[in-house]
Amino acid sequence: MLIESNSVNIPRSLTTISAASPALFLPDARAGERFFEFFTANIRNKNTRRAYYKAAVRFSEWCQGRGLLELGQVRPMHVAAL
Repeated sequence: MLIESNSVNIPRSLTTISAASPALFLPDARAGERFFEFFTANIRNKNTRRAYYKAAVRFSEWCQGRGLLELGQVRPMHVAAL
């Protein structure tokens, strides 16, 4: 089942993991669709899906806290700084 948030359909199974959505990866509906397709279609193991999704949410929040609001702004030095 999907729920809608900011014009992006978020699978209910992922919304229960985190109250926040990974905004960095959801700039528009098409990007959001592709992002959630990756988690729901490519990662079969429920625990792996949850862990990766939590990491994506944390990374998105970390980037937002540093003024990185678009994925194109993120550089290897930002990832290494985690």
